[in-house]
Amino acid sequence: RLALTRPAAPARAPIYNEEGMLDKLAQIALPETAWIEMPVCGGDQEKRALRDDDTFDVDDDLALEFAFHEEALESANWAEAALRDAGIPYKRPDDYFAECMKTDAHMLRVKARLLREKQAIEAAERARKQRDLRKFGKQAQVQQKQAKDMKRSAQLKALGKWRKQRNNALEDGGAVGTHEVRDVPEHLIGGGGGGAAGGAPRKSAKRKAKDMKYGLGGKKRGMNKNTAESAWALDDDFSAARNNRDKRAWAAGRGGGKKKNAAAVRPGKRRRTAMKNRRKGK
Repeated sequence: RLALTRPAAPARAPIYNEEGMLDKLAQIALPETAWIEMPVCGGDQEKRALRDDDTFDVDDDLALEFAFHEEALESANWAEAALRDAGIPYKRPDDYFAECMKTDAHMLRVKARLLREKQAIEAAERARKQRDLRKFGKQAQVQQKQAKDMKRSAQLKALGKWRKQRNNALEDGGAVGTHEVRDVPEHLIGGGGGGAAGGAPRKSAKRKAKDMKYGLGGKKRGMNKNTAESAWALDDDFSAARNNRDKRAWAAGRGGGKKKNAAAVRPGKRRRTAMKNRRKGK
C-alpha cells in the first residue's frame, strides 16, 4: 500500500496589523455610560498593587484567604461610597415586605410535616423512656418481692419458734414470754383468729356488737317463760282483766281473728285466672 501523506502548507509570515486591531476595538467598545450600568468595584488600588508584586507567596493558603477577605471588604466599602455619592438607595426600607416565593398553603403543608416529624421523634423518645422504666421497674419489683418474701419467711420462723415455746410454757404452767416475737406483726400472733402477744383472743367490732345484742352464749329458748317464783311475784299494778284483754288481742293478731284495717292478700295465679274466666263468661 502507498501511504497517503498530506503536503505541508507553505510557511507564511505572521500578520501584525496594529491599526486594524485598534479600529476593531473602537467599533466594539462600549460608549461612556454611568457606573451603575456596570458596577465595577475597584477597591484600594494601592493595596492591590502590593498584593500583585512578585514577593507575594501564592502557595500560602492563609495569606490567600486573608487577601480574598481584604479584597471583598474593600470592594464593598468602595461600592457603598459610590452608591451614596450617586444618590442611589442601597438599603432596604424599614416597612419593606418581600413577597414569598411559596404560597401560604404550601408553607402550611411544610409546617405540618415538620410538626409531624417532631411529634414522631418525641413519641419515639417517650416510648424508649417507657421501655427503660418498665425494665428497671420490673427489676426493682422483683427485688422488693424477694425482700418481702425473705422478711415474711423470717417472721414465720420466729412465730413458729414462739408458738412452740408458748405451748411448752403452757404445758409446764409457766408464763409466756414475748421477747422472741418483736419483729412479728401482731396479726400473725395467736393463730388465724388474731390475738394479743400473750395468747388472749381479740374480738372484732362485729363480734362485740353481736355479744351486746344476743348475749355471750348459753341457752336462749324459754328465757321469757314464767317460773314458780315469777308467777307468784305479782306487781302492784297487775290486772287480770287487762292481762286477758292483751291475750285476746295477741291471739287475734296471730290469726285467731281478722285484723282491723288489714291489707287484702293478693290471690294466687290460678285463682286469678279462674276469676278472669268467670268475668268473661258473664
